[in-house]
Amino acid sequence: MAEIHLVTGYLGSGKTQFLSALLERKLFREKIAVIVNDFGAVMFDGLRLQAASGAEGLEILDVPGGCLCCSAIEDFREALQNVLSRGVERVFIEATGLADAAQVQRDLAFMRFPIDSTLCIVDVRNIHRFQKLFHIVNAQIAAADVLLFSKTDLATEERFLTVQSDVERINPRAKKLVLEKGRLPADALLQLFAPRHRFVSDAQTAHQEHLLQENITAFRIFLAENVDFTLFEQVLKRLPNDLFRLKGVLRFDDSSKVLLCNYIAGAWNYQPLEESHATSELFAIGQNLDANALHEVFALLGARIESGTVRSFGLVEPHEHAHHHSHSE
Repeated sequence: MAEIHLVTGYLGSGKTQFLSALLERKLFREKIAVIVNDFGAVMFDGLRLQAASGAEGLEILDVPGGCLCCSAIEDFREALQNVLSRGVERVFIEATGLADAAQVQRDLAFMRFPIDSTLCIVDVRNIHRFQKLFHIVNAQIAAADVLLFSKTDLATEERFLTVQSDVERINPRAKKLVLEKGRLPADALLQLFAPRHRFVSDAQTAHQEHLLQENITAFRIFLAENVDFTLFEQVLKRLPNDLFRLKGVLRFDDSSKVLLCNYIAGAWNYQPLEESHATSELFAIGQNLDANALHEVFALLGARIESGTVRSFGLVEPHEHAHHHSHSE
């Protein structure tokens, strides 16, 4: 299934800059769609031209005429269905600065489009002004799995510390990261976006020359065909703090339905899947994870765990483009 990421943040916080920087780095070897429901859509024109050439497997769609969470909901549903029907593997949704992120999350769940993560851009310089103007600012922060601080170079250290403290009170569970001119470091990108097929077992890592040395650890967790729901919920509540994402399919004892479980930054949800032949298996990823702690927790379910890491995206920085015409693994 496609991985869907919701990108929120109040007006001018830096959503478009973040997405543009992400896509320009050519991190993904996947078909990608960006659904833009914001007033900054014109900033994507350069990327739209690139997408039109077909070279990057990138689609960019506009959903004008209101917020995704209210008046534009049907146009949003149609845009999402269209890109998924064309085999898109990863979707970024840029919501308007006034969108209710929690409502968009509920709408996606209702439409049976499982959301992978919600990212909120927090403009350190202007947050306090916007908090006074729009109540939705705090709601966006509260609904996020990941909070990305932007414009830190334009604020004093004292202001940044105050903003961090304020945001921590609103959403203590979210992972907090700092953007540098809209960009994230490679280790953060791997934690956020590495899909299961980039898993490399411990037995194979010696043969991988281009692994990022960022202590990114990953695990394939093989479960019994049917899992006890109560025990599984206990496991999720006891996961190590350094485990950032856990995603996969499973069946519970009391049901024949196959469910997609998505755990990110301490919160999780289940989504029913159509296919009934899927193997019960989870993919976990984090940084500096204690493998023993993970084994201990999943021992409750009698799970078998394969340890490893993830292959790098083959990052290509802008200044390297003149020298490299292909992306190495």
